[in-house]
Amino acid sequence: MVNCEISEIVKDSIAEELGIDAGHFLISIDGKQIHDIIEYDHEISKEFLTLEILKPVENEVWEFKIEKDEFEDIGIKFTQNIFDNVKTCKNNCIFCFVNQMPRGMRKSVYIKDEDYRTSFLYGSYMTLSGIKDKEIDYIIRMKLSPLYISVHATDPSVRIKLLKNPDAGNILKNIQKLTGGGIQLHTQAVLVPGVNDGKILEKTVEDLADMFPYVQSLSIVPVGITKYNKTGLKPYNKDESIKICDYVLNKGKEFKKKSENTFVFIADEFLVKAGYDIPKTSYYENFEASENGVGLVRMLLDEANELKGCKLKYNGNATLACGESIYPYLKKILKRFTSIKVFPIKNYFFGDTVTVTGLITGSDLIKNLKGKDMGDEIIINSIMLNDNKKFLDDYSIPEVSKVIGVKIRCIDNIKEIFIF
Repeated sequence: MVNCEISEIVKDSIAEELGIDAGHFLISIDGKQIHDIIEYDHEISKEFLTLEILKPVENEVWEFKIEKDEFEDIGIKFTQNIFDNVKTCKNNCIFCFVNQMPRGMRKSVYIKDEDYRTSFLYGSYMTLSGIKDKEIDYIIRMKLSPLYISVHATDPSVRIKLLKNPDAGNILKNIQKLTGGGIQLHTQAVLVPGVNDGKILEKTVEDLADMFPYVQSLSIVPVGITKYNKTGLKPYNKDESIKICDYVLNKGKEFKKKSENTFVFIADEFLVKAGYDIPKTSYYENFEASENGVGLVRMLLDEANELKGCKLKYNGNATLACGESIYPYLKKILKRFTSIKVFPIKNYFFGDTVTVTGLITGSDLIKNLKGKDMGDEIIINSIMLNDNKKFLDDYSIPEVSKVIGVKIRCIDNIKEIFIF
């Protein structure tokens, strides 16, 4: 089903002049049904075009013939960027985080995105295991670059085992098609103990590095395991994390000498578990994989360094709630501010193997903080919330605040705590 509902019309635009309004629907451009914002932007760039618009109140379809400058926008915004259904994953990965979710959460949490359009638009990772040649041709023709690819292993048999999909073994072939068409890729490997680490990891790193610079980077990330996991997988321990960190950091240094690019990056979670210092800013280059948990601690430390010379004020008393893994860093950063208490949140919802801030739920905040002296406010990072300002368990900030009995303030960075 295609849903091209219009959410907003830009003031003084061509669309406003034509009487197109929010709540109307785009039916076609030059007789062609439009499936996403990428296709829309391409079609709308022409000088001459014909729009069909459905006005639902009148139950009428209006046709508008438009003449404009090439690439001139006509001023239409939509309720969503994907007009047809998001393409979903057909894999059954042994480490799939969605499969480790409890029942009863909102439907969107269970969507396993495998869409090249969301990869291009939002940086979400896809496996390429179900992609068709015509889709690869479309990606190349539309120059949808860069894309973000979950490789996990380049060894065909190991990748099939990881993804539980017989079509998953052709990853290098699909990557070569994309890079041969000029598409740049950022890749990741989620490591599972005893499955795709060791020699398999080394092969993955070397195979992908051979395709640099079109394969721009590779992030090495530990498997995430919740208390709902039924596969028997175990998280990495300290000694295993040290071994992986040593290999990845040394390979990064090698690549840096050869090409002036680190290429392969280690996730913060591995470094924290290994007890290693966080690398300097230069290691992370442009922080391309920060959404993948690579370099977030360094970004926090850099932000703290910038604040050292500032005269910071905070009126009152507060509690900064955070994940257990980032707690030592935040505690050290804020130790000079006695009126701000840093509180590590134990994750009851997903289990104690999950320690990151982004997976703290509203119920976790309630279980950890209710009945305790939180001061004048609780401060949380916006990474806990979705675009609708809801936690993963569908609690809202006002709902959590009401139960705990203290107001909650949401911030994007530690600067926002203070008055300058």
